[in-house]
Amino acid sequence: MKRKHQSNISIAIVITFLLGLLPMPSVAQPETDALIRHSSKTAAYEQAQKNEAEQAAVLALARHLDDRAYAASETARRYQAEIKALQNDAQARNTAFTQVSKIAQQTEQAKRAALIAITANTQASTKALQTATAFANARGKQRARLAREADAAATRKNEAMQQSRAALEKAAQASNSLRYALASVGYRSAEFNTHLIEAQATADAFEEKSSAFVDAVATAKSKVSSPAMAAASAQMAERAVQLRDETHALNGHLKLVRDLADEMKLAQEQEPAHAAVLQAYFNAELNVAIEVDAVSYLAAVRKVSLQRCVNDSVCRASINQELALAEQQLASARAEATERLGAATANIDTTRYIGRRMDEYADMSASNPQTLDTAVANAGAAQVMAEEVSKITGNDYQRALEGYAQAQQAADSAYLAAYGKPRYAAESTPAMAAPAPAHEPGVSAAMMAPNWQIEAHAWEFFTATTNESKGYGAYSYVLFGRRVGSQLAPQVKLNYAALLNAIIASTPHISEVSPEIPHDKLNLFCIPGKTAWKEGLAALDESSDKLSALDNYASSLAFSTLSTAGSGAVRSREILDVIQDSPGPFLLTTLQPLRLVKSDSPMLFVDLSRFLPETYTDLVTAYKRALVERPPQGQQTWQPPTFQWIAATGTGVASHLVKVKNVVSAWLSVSEAKPLQAALH
Repeated sequence: MKRKHQSNISIAIVITFLLGLLPMPSVAQPETDALIRHSSKTAAYEQAQKNEAEQAAVLALARHLDDRAYAASETARRYQAEIKALQNDAQARNTAFTQVSKIAQQTEQAKRAALIAITANTQASTKALQTATAFANARGKQRARLAREADAAATRKNEAMQQSRAALEKAAQASNSLRYALASVGYRSAEFNTHLIEAQATADAFEEKSSAFVDAVATAKSKVSSPAMAAASAQMAERAVQLRDETHALNGHLKLVRDLADEMKLAQEQEPAHAAVLQAYFNAELNVAIEVDAVSYLAAVRKVSLQRCVNDSVCRASINQELALAEQQLASARAEATERLGAATANIDTTRYIGRRMDEYADMSASNPQTLDTAVANAGAAQVMAEEVSKITGNDYQRALEGYAQAQQAADSAYLAAYGKPRYAAESTPAMAAPAPAHEPGVSAAMMAPNWQIEAHAWEFFTATTNESKGYGAYSYVLFGRRVGSQLAPQVKLNYAALLNAIIASTPHISEVSPEIPHDKLNLFCIPGKTAWKEGLAALDESSDKLSALDNYASSLAFSTLSTAGSGAVRSREILDVIQDSPGPFLLTTLQPLRLVKSDSPMLFVDLSRFLPETYTDLVTAYKRALVERPPQGQQTWQPPTFQWIAATGTGVASHLVKVKNVVSAWLSVSEAKPLQAALH
């Protein structure tokens, strides 16, 4: 029994030992599992955050490439336009050469006709004198016949006088026409030279920007750019170098590249004197006729006096002296007429020389259009190539943008899973990845305004019943943040009137726009109005009996338009805050009438209240240029160029402080509450 008991004890000990080897349940096991899971989620977030940073770097590189490609594409487009302008200048100048040559021939003929008419007038005067003398000396039956001949000669003399004066007038008109034609040649030549210099400078810029793009592609390497992109960039850079060399070589290939303005100016200075030369010759010939009459008269008197005066008498000496003096004056008049005839003949020679020179110029430059045809074709091919490269980089940028958005979303989800709450906004978007609000080059497909081809501008007053005109490429609303009325602060009123003046003075009304410009290529300045006012310049003269543009402004309609903007169309907080707080005036450009605009539509906005009204004309011009050259990207605020900013915000500290004081006073002087505060929120 004892042995059995000991055996049982041994078995119990062994069992206890074996049970000790088995894992025992612990109260700390769930916490350990939770820590493991949390550590795994934290690691997942860290990996997602790392991927997000990598995608942000890729996005930055893609945008840099897109910027460089867009800059090269824009330069190629400008180069093509300048080469085309150069071609047009060459054609216009050749046309001007031909026109001047034709007019020079007509002028030469008119001047020759004037000389012939003057000579005919002199001959008619001589003939009239001869027939009159013959009649005076006739006796008996011959007097009746000679009287008729004398009358006919006198009539012919009068007709010749009128014809010579008409010929002189025609020659003077032809001379003036030649002067204007010469001025056209000088202008076309100067334009030709200017555009050639501009084209050469732009070709240099295209080569420079293409080279910068190649460097950017090399820097990006495989992170963004592909082998195809590297090949395309190298090909574009090679074409840019060729264009640069070809453009500078135009100096040797194109004829008459020098400026002909000086030569044409000299010819113009000669032409005004030509009519005076002909007139002087005409006057000299008339003087000859007068002197001939005087000599003839004195000769007749002397002949009669021979019957009364003896050879040595005083009367004979007096008559001889008068006759000698008259003959001397006649000789002097004939010498002057001969001299004037020489000048008039030289006048014709000069005109003929001008015509010959124009023919030579036209022949010399006849090959220019063919040379420029090749240059235009090469420029077009370069532009197509640059646009294709820009399109590729734009697509790459869009893919990088989407990749970054996905990485950002993944990081947000990982953070929420790891920590149980949304990630802070400050952590969600690295500063280097966020596209700048005022992004100039590098337009992506998602941000670019579709079909943006604005070429010109017009304005109209739209009313509550007529609304804005349909079918335009862009709509720029002219909006005031305060009601126009007696309570409006003087400075704010001045700003409002200055903006209306600047727009209306520099922009045609829609009824005045050339029908050749399609509406979809026009930006329409839309002004809220009481009526469809379309007078000329906006007037501030309150004494005028005409309704001024400012008086026609419909504040209630403007407020309604601003309310439409604030209740969904405008998503930019920056723009909304400015609209709510500033008195304006504002310009807000959209692709459609504002009532049809969606919240994700691109738009351009500027608040002009911080600028001096004297600079509004320049600011409006710069704003127009911005709309033509580049569409708005997203919902952004427009800023003028730096030099305009400095000029527009004030010429000194004192004037700037006065401006600030006036704006604050304007705000405080408005008694009504902010009408849009609720709508904007």
